[in-house]
Amino acid sequence: MQEQKKVKVLELVKEAHAEVEKAYLQNPATKGSTDWLQKRRLLLADLGLHLVQASVSEDEVNRQKLKRYLFSILTISEEFIPGYGLSETAEKLAIIDSVPEK
Repeated sequence: MQEQKKVKVLELVKEAHAEVEKAYLQNPATKGSTDWLQKRRLLLADLGLHLVQASVSEDEVNRQKLKRYLFSILTISEEFIPGYGLSETAEKLAIIDSVPEK
């Protein structure tokens, strides 16, 4: 990606991230409440934006950041699409620290 386009993407993501994070922090929902899934959707969006930032901002993807964001995204996504083993996949991802980086 050209540097100018990368900067533009990161600016847009930063702006979107600020809005999503603000909405998340202002949402008073607690686990089990009727608005809980809306708050979890905001958290999922927040993590997706972090994933974009980590993927675009650095010349090489930081393996640990990528794993952390993917783990969290998979774990939260399990709440929305259960029965597909997303949490189990997240757990497998968490134990690949012993695999050397390429």
